Amino acid sequence: MIPQLHELKELNDTPKVSIVLPLYNSAGEVADVLTELDRQSYRDREIILVDDGSTDGTHKVADDLSAGRKDVTVVETNHGGASHARNVGVEKAKGEIVFFAESDCVYDESYLQKAVERLDSEPEAGAVCLTGAPL
Repeated sequence: MIPQLHELKELNDTPKVSIVLPLYNSAGEVADVLTELDRQSYRDREIILVDDGSTDGTHKVADDLSAGRKDVTVVETNHGGASHARNVGVEKAKGEIVFFAESDCVYDESYLQKAVERLDSEPEAGAVCLTGAPL
């Protein structure tokens, strides 16, 4: 279940993490992946949904799901592929750390927390990749 606005920590104007999620013809997956990202224990973040020119109503679904949420931004772009959509999302990102999410993934609740802790403990690393196991 997606947390209600009053349950979410107030976001700073500049959250530490920006989660960029490219979407293409993902109308049936948007609610599930947003629920997955909302389960994250790490709350100092924003979510940027980038509709990459979908033709199945993804943009409307994303708009409806994000209505009234300060922590979610929906961006629409012409279809250019996942890398193009990620770049568009990065341009909108306010966070100092960018996390790329995928619409067909399930994330452990502490996934983002672990990534941020690792980067904080070793800032010279510049990037971190946490892998998971198939369900």
